[in-house]
Amino acid sequence: MWYPRAVDEASLFAAADEAYPDAWDTVDRVEDEAVCVPSAPGPILYGLRGDDPAVLAAMAGQINSEPVERTALFRTNQGTDAHLRDVAVADLSTLRDGRAYRVDCVVAGDPETRAGGHVFAPIRGTRARRSTPRRSSRPSGSATASARCERVTNSPPAARSARGRSNSRSSRFGG
Repeated sequence: MWYPRAVDEASLFAAADEAYPDAWDTVDRVEDEAVCVPSAPGPILYGLRGDDPAVLAAMAGQINSEPVERTALFRTNQGTDAHLRDVAVADLSTLRDGRAYRVDCVVAGDPETRAGGHVFAPIRGTRARRSTPRRSSRPSGSATASARCERVTNSPPAARSARGRSNSRSSRFGG
């Protein structure tokens, strides 16, 4: 049986500060939450995202946590926007669930944050249309997939049976 992970948030936030911008999407400063630590029980201790494997390894070395059994480094297209499809506001009726889109529009009301951190907002089209397709400021996924890295860390089975709080702020990670 898996339990919530014991990761010291103070050391994680400090490591995230030092590694930024080469490591990203590790912590949510607005919500004061360690978003790289899964909230569901499972074998993953934390997952670090970034552009440089050496930075991720150094960052992992600064995080105080339960014992680590092994680490894995994956090349991904995280952070490239390669999964986004460009769509015009007039075509919104053709959108399908489970897909991600980039829409040139105006936010027409207050956003609402729902479970999982997903943000929803009413939109309306812009008056001025682009004459050329919109391009992301990020490089394309195929050009950067080899540069995007995600480090996933597992803890050993023995550590999973002996959970404890790493500090008073980390109640969701144990005890």
